Amino acid sequence: EVLAVMNDPSMDAFEDTLKPGGLMIVNSTIIARKAKRTDIDVLYIPLTEIADKLGLKAAANMVLLGAYIEYSKLLPLEHLKEIVPRGIKRKQLGDQNVVAVEAGAKWVREHMAALV
Repeated sequence: EVLAVMNDPSMDAFEDTLKPGGLMIVNSTIIARKAKRTDIDVLYIPLTEIADKLGLKAAANMVLLGAYIEYSKLLPLEHLKEIVPRGIKRKQLGDQNVVAVEAGAKWVREHMAALV
């Protein structure tokens, strides 16, 4: 089970709903506090900061998706990069979302030692 929390109200409302052993991904750009629970895995990733640096503040969710896929190895990142543009009508937005996905995956690769 995975819970992505992008803001403080979501963390407050949903942290306790995650099953023990689940994964919570926290947007550490916006959420300053740490998880209260010790029976879950938590990744603190500056999702909004990464998106901002790309000039794509609204793409923090795509940064999250790339980070999760890289961390979980649920499917090859290349597959995700092929899938994402198909769901977006405007080519430029599709390309930008792929850049955001790649940035999230890169952040996880660069910080993997600290995450495990």
